[in-house]
Amino acid sequence: MRRLLRWAFSGAAVLSALLFVATCALWVRSYISSDALMFTTRGSALKTYAIGSEHWRVVSLFSTMEFFGDANLLKDVYSRQIGGSQMTCTPARETPDLPSDTTLNKIGFMCDRQHLTLGQSEPKVEARYVFVSAPDWFLVLLTIPLPLRWLLVFARERRRLRLRLCRYCGYDLRATPDRCPECGAVPEVGPHNKLSSAQ
Repeated sequence: MRRLLRWAFSGAAVLSALLFVATCALWVRSYISSDALMFTTRGSALKTYAIGSEHWRVVSLFSTMEFFGDANLLKDVYSRQIGGSQMTCTPARETPDLPSDTTLNKIGFMCDRQHLTLGQSEPKVEARYVFVSAPDWFLVLLTIPLPLRWLLVFARERRRLRLRLCRYCGYDLRATPDRCPECGAVPEVGPHNKLSSAQ
């Protein structure tokens, strides 16, 4: 069980380290260009999921568009004439969760929800948006602790093995090299242990 937990911890640390590297790369790249990954599903409602990086922050967007009336005509009008005489945007409800003048927004955090009606009468569109953003430095802070913890544990265990201590509790194993009398752990036999036993 203990070994399984160690493997799980190591795997989580590796994954967190990869996310840390990717976030740092996106952070640097966001000053040069914007990147986005988008997935769209079509049906009675057009749903869009997007995540991207721009201007030192990661943004995610979820939107749904419901079509009422002649959907084909509406899509054609919507794609060519948004804001024109045939298609006007009238906000039905706008509820920003985080106003733009807050301290959190100024440092990159934002959560905004909007409900818009496109068109006065059929055909028309009911559009809903959920927009969330977080600064890159915040994601870096989230992903760095686990790899740092793994490095600290690795350095501590290497030191204990070198001093012939129990790798789990630090008990001196020079008198009982086969099993730790403190925690009951059986030391793993490695090249360093073999060399120490031979001496």
